[in-house]
Amino acid sequence: MDRRSVQNAEQPAPRSARTVRIAGMEWVTALLALAMCLLFAAGIAMLTHSLEATVVATACIGMGLAAVSRILRTGR
Repeated sequence: MDRRSVQNAEQPAPRSARTVRIAGMEWVTALLALAMCLLFAAGIAMLTHSLEATVVATACIGMGLAAVSRILRTGR
């Protein structure tokens, strides 16, 4: 195997090869999680017709996303 094709562990990856991370996730995953949170909040608002229930549910979903992102980050 040619040594030139193997990335040197002592040198960091070039800036162009790095991915943007938000809360330990790739930006697309974080954007999808935010979109799902907003979609669930809108669904709860339509089902309950209650601002209080929507706010509580949105806060719970947000805390769940934060907990999951923390669990996934430490699992690596």
